[in-house]
Amino acid sequence: MPRRAQAGVCAINHPVAAVGRVDRSRGFARYAGFLNVTHTGA
Repeated sequence: MPRRAQAGVCAINHPVAAVGRVDRSRGFARYAGFLNVTHTGA
């Protein structure tokens, strides 16, 4: 699988998983920020 396609799937799946786990939670913004750092940093 091309890395671009994999990254696209990752970008779709991660927020969905985050919303499912910390829906309407104060930690959501922090968690989303953490995912942003891991995506851009990696």
